[in-house]
Amino acid sequence: MLRSLVGSEMCIRDRSRPGENYWIIPLTDKVVVAYALSFLDEESQVIARLCIDRGIVNIEKFAQSAPLMAWSEGPPAEISGDENAVSDNAVGWSIATYFPQHVAPNKLDNTVTQALNWRNILSYHVKAAKLFTTSRMRHRVDFFQKVLDRAVPKKAAGRNTKTSLAAVGVAGKLLGKMRAGAAGEN
Repeated sequence: MLRSLVGSEMCIRDRSRPGENYWIIPLTDKVVVAYALSFLDEESQVIARLCIDRGIVNIEKFAQSAPLMAWSEGPPAEISGDENAVSDNAVGWSIATYFPQHVAPNKLDNTVTQALNWRNILSYHVKAAKLFTTSRMRHRVDFFQKVLDRAVPKKAAGRNTKTSLAAVGVAGKLLGKMRAGAAGEN
């Protein structure tokens, strides 16, 4: 943990992951915890940004007692002079502001736990969103594969191939043309 004087306040910087730091900025009436978020791939960066945008809206709407959360493209003003505040893979900054009611003696342990686990929670949601998206894509591919399988008619006993293909519709006509072309090549 590194302590540095930035501005007039004592800021504490801690490395949470390689290439990621978080700062604890004590002010007179509140404590600000700023997370520099970075993800390796572009897909994770986009999903993280969406999770934070949607999550902050829900926090403001449903939890009046929760810490104030903000999303920013750049670091907070208190640490903007720190050279470690810039990252190559940075998605942005998640800034949590804790007021005296959040650090009351009976709530302090819970508040510290939530502050330290914020990045893990965000990472979990990014992975879950990626898994959900992949699952939906696989489901759609399976669905369209079944549709295509039904479009190919089975040879019916006693039926003419042309009437079976006509019953299928446009897909049947296309398959009929392809089969006629293949038969002409033989």
